[in-house]
Parts: sequence; C-alpha cells; structure tokens
Amino acid sequence: MNMALGKILVAAALVVLFLPVAQACFVSSSLDLQIEEPPMISPDDTETLTANLTLSWGFGAFLPLPVTIYVEVMGAPDWLYVSPVSSFTLTPQGWTGGSESRTFSVKMSASEETSAFVYQDLTIRAYTNGSFLVRGSEDTQSFRVAQDFVHRDLAPQVSASALTLYTGESQRVYLNMTNRCNADLAVTVKALNFSSDWTVRLDRTEMVIPSSFTGNPDVSLPLVFKAEGESEENGWLEITYHPAKDSSWGPETVTVPIYAKSRDRGMAGGTIAAIIVLILLAVVIVALVWRKYQRT
Repeated sequence: MNMALGKILVAAALVVLFLPVAQACFVSSSLDLQIEEPPMISPDDTETLTANLTLSWGFGAFLPLPVTIYVEVMGAPDWLYVSPVSSFTLTPQGWTGGSESRTFSVKMSASEETSAFVYQDLTIRAYTNGSFLVRGSEDTQSFRVAQDFVHRDLAPQVSASALTLYTGESQRVYLNMTNRCNADLAVTVKALNFSSDWTVRLDRTEMVIPSSFTGNPDVSLPLVFKAEGESEENGWLEITYHPAKDSSWGPETVTVPIYAKSRDRGMAGGTIAAIIVLILLAVVIVALVWRKYQRT
C-alpha cells in the first residue's frame, strides 16, 4: 500500500512540477489530414473516399491521456451532401513524442441534380481541443468538386417529315430539339442521302444548346428544302452531340427521317379543258368556213 501511495505521490509531484512551467497543455501537437481526390459526383451514386489522419505530439506526454478528434465540413455546395465520421479518439503515448494515425471514410452524394462540370469549393476540417497535457491543433483539406454529366438524350422532332413539292418549289421545315441533359450540348446537324434533285439549306449546322440549368433548352432550327428536279427520296437529318465542356464523351448520334417527293407541275385540268374548247371551236369555225366556201 505504501508503494502504491508512493507512486501516486511521485506522479502528483511531476504534475505539480510541470504546471508552473507551462500551465498544463505544454505538449505540442499537430494534425495531418489526407483525403483522396473526389471524382465528379453522379446524382445517382454515392462516392466513398478514404481519409487518413495523423496526430503527432512532442516531448512530455508522460500520461496516456486520450484526445478527441473532430471532423467537420466547413464549406460544401448546396447540392452536395458530405458525411464524414464525426469524431474519434487517439491516445498520445510516449515521453519523447510520437504519432498515431487513423483511417476513416468520407461519403459524398448529390442531394439534387445540378449543372455538370461546374466546379465549386469543398473544405473538410479535422481538429482537437487537446487534453490536460496535449495542446489543441487542426488541419484542413480543400477540394474542387463538380457534378457529373447525366445523359438524358437530345430529343429531336421535325415540323414536317413528308414533303411533296413541284419542281422549283421550296418548303421551310423546323427541326425542334430539346436538351434533356444536365450540361450544355455541342450539336452538329447534317442533311444526308438527298440527291442533286434537292437542295437543303440550314441556317446553322453547329450550335450549343443550353441545359435547363444554364438557359433555354429548346431550340428550333429552320431548314429550307427546294426541289431542283423530279425524284422520290428517303433522306434523313443526322444530329450528333456531346457535352460542350467534355469533347471526349461520345459523340452520340440520332437521326430524323425525311420523305421527299417532287414532280413536274404539268398542265392543270382547267388549262387542258380550255385548250380542248379552243380546238373544238377552231374545228367548228373551219367547218363553217369550208361549208360556205363549198356553196359558193
């Protein structure tokens, strides 16, 4: 009993000895937070990142007193939900100093869909208030995070998919397209499989169609079809697209069929009837004149 009491008295004496020197919390500490770089976040998935935190301390940790490490999100975009472990404990042990590490997970998921490829800041902070012996410290790590591209098609429609024209006539057709993706789309339009009997004029062959997050996702592109000769053809409009900020994606291609028929105007029914009447009238006149001539 006397020996145990003696150890307690020695420990108390050491504490009393160090208190006037540094008013407790005299052991220095530092935190090193390392989190892997996050990929672009899909609205439909959860990304789990691996984080490693190292607590280092200096000379003087003669008592193994645990310290609590807190992890918090200091700043995140409104669309992003970040869930790190909230806290854990580490126990500095070693009179001459040392370090201890802990690995934990940080989960990231989208709380709502937003514009893709728009990078925003995210900061995660780890800190400790220390203990009776160990001073507090902190470390932060910042990232640039963005939502990933979600492909939901470019929906095309034409105002007229079947054309019937006389040679020399023209008709204006509208190609209507709706961007259903969460990023602006770079779009190219071509008219294919039409012979020289048809001329197809587009006001634009290349354009950028905004997403609903950046502008009006609906575009109406006028095309003019002109019948240069007599033919019947099945052509199409080829529409290729990819995200305007990621040319390595795709491209995706959709087609819209166009049936085009042209013919010569010919004579109208009224014109033919008029010619027949004139011919008959001429025959009657010739017959009357001939009869009169025979009588004389």
